Amino acid sequence: SPMAHNPSLEELEATCTAFAQRPMSRCASASWASSPFARTCPLRARSTPGKIRPATAVADLATEEEHKEVDTLEGVVPGPADIEEEQERLSGRSWEVSSILRPPLASAADLESVESQLQEALTFLTETLPALAAEIGEQVSGLVFQALLARSSRPLPGHSGRERCSSERLDGVDSDQVSRLVVGAEQLVALLRVKIEDDGDLALARTVLEDSIRFFWDLDQCAKWRDISPWELFEEVND
Repeated sequence: SPMAHNPSLEELEATCTAFAQRPMSRCASASWASSPFARTCPLRARSTPGKIRPATAVADLATEEEHKEVDTLEGVVPGPADIEEEQERLSGRSWEVSSILRPPLASAADLESVESQLQEALTFLTETLPALAAEIGEQVSGLVFQALLARSSRPLPGHSGRERCSSERLDGVDSDQVSRLVVGAEQLVALLRVKIEDDGDLALARTVLEDSIRFFWDLDQCAKWRDISPWELFEEVND
């Protein structure tokens, strides 16, 4: 089973490279009006409660009029050929996502939990961490991230912490806020099999988070078209 496979460092590096070159959903391109991506909404815009709608290059090109039209046609289901091709694409991506994420994906509850963790991690990475850097006058988020990890007392899987930004820089920040931010940094490290030490690593982590969110979004949408649960479809494509 792909989920039981312990990927080598070379396999993980190849997976990270693949994330940066992820093709768009076949269903999204073939059935534009029904696609969840055919909207002009930024990455952090909310499409449904608790979910961040992932951005795509195509979505960025849409107009407000197209946005309105899509709202009325989102229930349209693509043809069988498009759905079958989408399943094949999801099958290839499922191993990559399973390999790059540390939490297990062994049940429907696991899928829901990981989706929630991905959303929270992306918000931390794109909003919370930059806001903290600005608050303490630090231009490089990676240094602030290292300072947060230096405050952690928990063992961090696959991470060799280096305090490249003095923890004293965080002394002026409310202690409760720092504690919450440390938890956010710990959760990000515990979520991804990606070394995170500098801004370049944070950029890669963001790419992986966005693509993983997009994968689960595609999985949910394709499951609706098949009239099965996301977990049932995941078991099929990850077999």
